[in-house]
Order: sequence, then structure tokens, then C-alpha cells
Amino acid sequence: PGNRLIDIWSENHIQKPYDEDGQWAKSGSINQKLLNILLADSYFSQPHPKSTGREQFNELWLTKQLKKLDEKILPEDVQATHIELTALSIVDAMNKVSESCEELIVCGGGAFNNYLVSRIGFHAQGITVVASDAYNISPQWIEACAFAWLAKRTIEGKHGNLPSVTGASEKVVLGGIYPGQ
Repeated sequence: PGNRLIDIWSENHIQKPYDEDGQWAKSGSINQKLLNILLADSYFSQPHPKSTGREQFNELWLTKQLKKLDEKILPEDVQATHIELTALSIVDAMNKVSESCEELIVCGGGAFNNYLVSRIGFHAQGITVVASDAYNISPQWIEACAFAWLAKRTIEGKHGNLPSVTGASEKVVLGGIYPGQ
């Protein structure tokens, strides 16, 4: 789910677009019952490679999951549990695709959330967790870099997809270049 649930909950409960540095989550406690409910979603047991986004993890999904909990919990405990879900899902995915990972490079907004990064590090024992800026790529540039790489592949006439990831039937050049006159 990445930061999606963390950000939704922050916006709805502390009227901020994100939980700066995870401070609000850090003030709460992880609720194991809620965490188990969240982890029971079928997405987490799907085989790799896989991808998801707002269509899966959104406010409606979260509301449904919270209704399954037979107790009231504090908003900051829900937030701490979102952080834990995100950290666990990242480490679980990493462990499933790599048997010998030595370093995990974190990017996107989550790289700025020290509490999230610390929880990832806690679960990824023995693995170094660093933000992509350690490699001179701002965590906020990752999407732009990906699209630049895709554009380069298109210009070179090379495929930009992996059928094993996308489900496509073959490798193809993505997009097109249409110069003006």
C-alpha cells in the first residue's frame, strides 16, 4: 500500500497531507488485531511480481477493514498500524523476490518518513536500508526517472515492458515519437 493509507489517515484525522516524519504514528501503538485484518487482504498472498495502487488501497477499503475490528482504537494507533503494514509488506515482498538482498533503497515520500524507514529496517534485519538520495537520485525523482528511461527505450526502438510483470503477451516498444514539421 505504500504511503497511501498513511496519507489518507493523516488527511482525515490531523488535517495534514502526510504524517511528517511519522511523528503522529510514532505516538501511537501498533494494534495487532487490526494489523492481522489488514494483512489478510488477498493482495498480500498474491504471487510476485505484482503491483497495486489507489484502486486497491483507498479510503473505502480502509473503512471496510476497520469495520471488521470489534473494538474502538485511537486514530494514532491506526496510523502506527498503517506504518507497520507498509513496512511488513515491503520487507515481505523483498524477501520473496531476493534471497540475498544486502541493501534496500527506499524512494518516494516514504523515504522522508524516518519512523517508516526505521520499521522497515527493524523487519529487514541484517539489510541496510537507505534512501535513493544516497545514490544521488532524490526520492521524489523516481517516477520522473522511470518515465525518462521509458522514453529513452522508445527512442532507441527497444521494448519497455516485461511481460512477466505486466501480463502482456510479448515485449513491445511503449509509446511513439511523432516529430512536428
